[in-house]
Amino acid sequence: MSRAKVCVNLRKSRKALDPRQCRELEHAWVEAARLGRPLNRMVTVRPLGDLTPLDHAQLVDRTWNKLGGWSRYHGGGFFCLLVREKQRGAQEHFHLLIHVPNNKSAVFAAAISRWFPPHEADIDIRPAHQGVSWTSANKIRSAIGYLTKQRSPRAAWRTPYSRQAGGPVLGKRYRITRNLLAVAAMTVPTAAEDRTKVAAA
Repeated sequence: MSRAKVCVNLRKSRKALDPRQCRELEHAWVEAARLGRPLNRMVTVRPLGDLTPLDHAQLVDRTWNKLGGWSRYHGGGFFCLLVREKQRGAQEHFHLLIHVPNNKSAVFAAAISRWFPPHEADIDIRPAHQGVSWTSANKIRSAIGYLTKQRSPRAAWRTPYSRQAGGPVLGKRYRITRNLLAVAAMTVPTAAEDRTKVAAA
């Protein structure tokens, strides 16, 4: 059996983010700020061309490894969240939030440009912050809310987070660096506690 077939067999199709996964990502986002490593850059990668589901999965694997190497060399540690998205009738893409030292922003942007030439992907890099605001519909507007918008109906029910319908992806739908997993696995506060934290921020 070829290696490609083995990879396909090992990777499962993953649907929208469920409640536990959303909570893990939300808590990891908070933990990054608590550790003094706020996730201050958001990157969106929209691959071009006719990629297969396995191509997308492998692209995310390679990107995650490159981000780790860059961060350990330039950033004093790898602090990052990544979420893949699939919209109906559109190519899969992914978003990531990462800590980049302020004096390394240009170096980081140059590295991303090297990894994704214009003919291979559309790239968007912008500053991100830990701030939270509210929409007119009383929904949270934040970087982590945007990252987790393709959540299941259960994950959106009775929460202040917006939801966007999305399709399945092959392999891991999201990633969290290990240094942010300790709090990600803790008991989650209630929605009321979340709102209290937001009001105090």
